[in-house]
Order: sequence, then C-alpha cells, then structure tokens
Amino acid sequence: ASIIPFGCSVGYDYVDVLLATTFGPIVLVALIYVAYEVDCCLHSEGMEKEDKTKIWTRYYQYFLYLTYLVLPSVTVVIFGMFPCQNVDEQEEDQYYLRNDLSISCSSERYTTGVTIAAIMIVVYPFGIPLMYWWQLFRYRGIIQNRSTDNTQQIADIASKYGFLYESYEPRFWYWESVEAIRRIVLTAVLSVLSASSSTQSVLGMTLSLLYIGLYSQCK
Repeated sequence: ASIIPFGCSVGYDYVDVLLATTFGPIVLVALIYVAYEVDCCLHSEGMEKEDKTKIWTRYYQYFLYLTYLVLPSVTVVIFGMFPCQNVDEQEEDQYYLRNDLSISCSSERYTTGVTIAAIMIVVYPFGIPLMYWWQLFRYRGIIQNRSTDNTQQIADIASKYGFLYESYEPRFWYWESVEAIRRIVLTAVLSVLSASSSTQSVLGMTLSLLYIGLYSQCK
C-alpha cells in the first residue's frame, strides 16, 4: 500500500486504471477487426474466398496473441480492486482499497470499481481460458491425430490455433487452458493476499507443487 493516494498528483484513481486496463484490450480487438476489414477492402479486387480466409486467419492469430499477452497483467489489476485494509487500528470502519488509499471501501466509487471488476472477471480470467478450450475442443479429433494425418485441414487449423497446442502432446490438446489458469492463479489470485503475509508464500508454494505433480502425472 502507498501512503500517498494513488492518483493525487495526476487526477486519476485505481478505478480509472481498472477501466483503462480492461477496456484497452477490447479497443485493440476492435482495431484488429477494423484492420481486417480494411485489408479485405484493399485486396477485394479479384479476391477469392480462400484469400479472404487466409487474411481472417492472420488477424485472428493477432487476436489470440493479444489475449495471451494481456491475460496475466489485466487479471492482476482486476483482482486488485477487491482487497481492503484498515488504515486505523483504533477505528473499526477505516477500510480503504489496499492499492489506492484514496478510495474508501464503503464509498460508491469502490462499489463501482468492484462491479466493473466482477464483470471483467467473467471476460478475462474465466472467458479467455474457456475460449481456448472451446476452440480446441471443436477440433480435438484432428489435433489428436495430427502426427498421423497430413491434410490441408490440419494445416489450416495449425495456422490459426497452432501456438495453443503445438507445444503439447496430441492427447493433451486442452493443456493451454490449464496453463492459462495456472498463470492466473499464481499471479492474480495470489495478489489479493497481502504481500507481507506468510499465507501468500505458503499458498504459492503449495499451488506450484500441485501443478508440478499434475504435470508429472500427465507426462
């Protein structure tokens, strides 16, 4: 926690940071789609369906790369909207947001931030791993047999989703979703606990050992 209020010198607070951090990637996704449409328009003359599919695959990859890169950092900011701390042990109701002591946890501003964070939990830490799983689940049969089959369909799937599964054995086609959850838990969820608390260290080590055991079982 900081003694100086989070945005005292620049006129913003943690809720503003939450909004910028969570809506920023959504704006980038919209720009990726706009770039795709512009690309299609620029090459519309003589364009065949296969050419448009290739362009869509390229921009869809940009979208997936973006989700992969922003997931941990955005989730940390989202979960940072919840923990409060008592700034005066002599008073019972002096709870302020741990990441921004200018926001009282009994204020409407805090309620607004928590509401936004709750919605964004569905979009990011739940939505992105679920999206990875669903996209791969649709083609799991093809992905599992990719080492024996060599068809254009496999090549098309690999060009779009390859980075989500090519690092894993065919039978573990879903593992990137597990890995995404691991990154979320070990970064964002643990950040809710106080950094000075031994609970954070113990829980972090326990979860790491659990994942190591899970990895060893799935070799």
